[in-house]
Amino acid sequence: MNKKMLSAVILFAMILICPSACQTGGEVPGEVTVRITEWNEFGGSSSEPVTYFPIQKGELLYDDFDSSIKVRSVNAKKLVLDIDGYLVEPGEDGTINMQAEPLKKVTLEKGRSIQLVTLSMDAGSNISISFE
Repeated sequence: MNKKMLSAVILFAMILICPSACQTGGEVPGEVTVRITEWNEFGGSSSEPVTYFPIQKGELLYDDFDSSIKVRSVNAKKLVLDIDGYLVEPGEDGTINMQAEPLKKVTLEKGRSIQLVTLSMDAGSNISISFE
């Protein structure tokens, strides 16, 4: 094979491979850690944190209290989550605004985390999601 043909084959292979391999800049997208504390009128209980690595599109991170969180997309810089149900961010003082509109989508930049709570007064979950 001559040099021009070899160069063409290598270039063609890079064009085919790069859309998936180059999407994250050559980095592994990272890991997501989910911590859930369930509470009710009698107290609360925390589960062990669950770490997802590598994180994948479609991964189900939470499914309880008529709410779910799934990974819509992920790359080396951001994580996009789809939320179905009744989850909101708590107030600065930790209270739950019962008038708040439930979240539908959340975007987390790498190195960030978010706190979510179920939109309920008698029992629910506190959910912490971090993207590292």
